Amino acid sequence: MKTKLYACTGMLIMLLLSLNLWAQDLQDNTSIPFMPANSLLYGGDVIIDNQPTQDQSDVCLSVAFNGWLYAAYIAVDGSYNAWKVWISKDDGATWQLLIDNPIATNWYTRALDLVVCGTTVSDLVVYVPRIYQNDVSETSMLRVTKHNGNTGSQVSTPYDCSVSTTTPTTQKFLDVAIASDYRNPAYGASPYSIGVLYSKAQSSMDTIAIVTSSDGGVTFDARADVMVTYNYSRNVSLAYGRCPFNSNGRYFAVWEERSSVVSDMGMIYTAHSDPYFSSAFTSLYRLDDLLSHTAGFCRNPSISCQFNDIDNGNGHLTEVVLFDRAYDGNTSTMNVVGVYNKDAPAADTWSIFGIDAGFTHNDIQPDLNFDPGFNNFLATYCNQTDQKLRYLVQGQEMPDAYNWGLINDKYNDANNLINPCPKVEINPVYTQVAHVWNGQWLTGGRIATFDAEYSSVGTPPAAGTASFHYSVYPNPAIDIVYFSTGLPQQETVKISA
Repeated sequence: MKTKLYACTGMLIMLLLSLNLWAQDLQDNTSIPFMPANSLLYGGDVIIDNQPTQDQSDVCLSVAFNGWLYAAYIAVDGSYNAWKVWISKDDGATWQLLIDNPIATNWYTRALDLVVCGTTVSDLVVYVPRIYQNDVSETSMLRVTKHNGNTGSQVSTPYDCSVSTTTPTTQKFLDVAIASDYRNPAYGASPYSIGVLYSKAQSSMDTIAIVTSSDGGVTFDARADVMVTYNYSRNVSLAYGRCPFNSNGRYFAVWEERSSVVSDMGMIYTAHSDPYFSSAFTSLYRLDDLLSHTAGFCRNPSISCQFNDIDNGNGHLTEVVLFDRAYDGNTSTMNVVGVYNKDAPAADTWSIFGIDAGFTHNDIQPDLNFDPGFNNFLATYCNQTDQKLRYLVQGQEMPDAYNWGLINDKYNDANNLINPCPKVEINPVYTQVAHVWNGQWLTGGRIATFDAEYSSVGTPPAAGTASFHYSVYPNPAIDIVYFSTGLPQQETVKISA
């Protein structure tokens, strides 16, 4: 049940005090404290589609403006090979198949990503970039399609990135990432822009490239090479960044390069479009060099950027990157490290930090996102040794980069984490997070799994510990505010002012 209360500012302040909720100095517009999470709300792990014979990999997540959840993954079951998109309209309790796209014989899906855009239910659209590989001819394709967010039907001709080269049979697309600015559109985008970053291998040179759409995915009207290299390009990640001083809006990229085709580790680079979202990219900057003796022993980068209406303390926007690194050049002792730049659009003033100071367990596969409601960076990663998926928070000012706020030390229930690749996404309805990851069947296949900070699915709250969530907007307020509350189930509550 969800109810809404409307109150004047003075009454609301009394109400917040009586509930012992957070408070803030309304004169300080540079930092809003993160939402105090209630870990009781994490329910049991939810299997999106219980198919023990399927290998479900590359699971990814996007959350619509109204809280609807969209999850995509690659499904393989014998001769069956497809990519799927599922939707949940009830906070992850149940999931319905939205898109089921089987792949032709001899083809397989190598990688995919998704993002859902739109600010009304009627204009919800889902963008799915994916890489196809032919295991006979070794032909490779990268296609982007736009789908109705309610029906799943395709609503535009696929954009084929393969047409950018005259020798499509000699190229191999390797990884892809997508981002959009629909919540805070960039200058020159109408109604919003889409960015698709990808890595591509060819016999002579590898490439990191981006294609952008200025018209909400109707056409992809700009393409740029971010980096052409003799190294071996691999994993990529893309984010959108914006703040009042940097109001044009830009896309920020991070990627991985390896020194040989068989190497499991490599270098981490970043660059961004400048001065507009569809502009050429800046000169690249190597991030793993900041780690001295472990430079060149890194992988799995993830990027996130501030996008809101508040400049950071440096008068710019903050960019954060997390990645794995082999602490002693040994992949059995991986840990997650990070770097951040509070002058991201203007200068390469990077600082390093460790998100976990311990080296007694194997930390891998970080993911990052940004919450514009509370101006926080959200991070998750896998502690493989202890079989934990952890969720942490840090403010956009990075006030103490080495000490992220630990919200949940283990939000997963099943200890089946081999290569989970966990994802974290903010749900704007609750201003709390949702997660997906790849669990592992005993038979060896992977399974797409979901849980959320605001979900009680699978584990009802104990008596006397009702899981109360809330949000207040706008914040700060002048006269009228909206106070939204909710409980997992209908019951009698008393709120006193």
